[in-house]
Amino acid sequence: MAEKKEIMGMIDEAGQATEFLGNDGLGGLIILSALLTEFKLAEVIGAEAKKIKAATHYVTHNSPTETAMNDLVEIDNSVRGVLDRVCCIEEKVVEKLRIGARLRNAPEVE
Repeated sequence: MAEKKEIMGMIDEAGQATEFLGNDGLGGLIILSALLTEFKLAEVIGAEAKKIKAATHYVTHNSPTETAMNDLVEIDNSVRGVLDRVCCIEEKVVEKLRIGARLRNAPEVE
């Protein structure tokens, strides 16, 4: 864990960077950060889709035993949990976009 002196140094550097970039540059970096988060969330959603596809393929091409069906329900619950967390992250992404747009004096994000 970073020491207090190191953390204070990072805060000072961040303040200097903010002064250098100004609100427009800082807003642009915040928007870029939101976009990068969106790309990663798309990868997470894609991985979850592959998980469901593989599970349903397995169950439909093999005898749907009780164990296989229980596994399918467990996978479904897991995917649901991941997607719920993705929704929470999406709310933060929209918040970042609003902050970035505000800093750049751009129109509000709906």
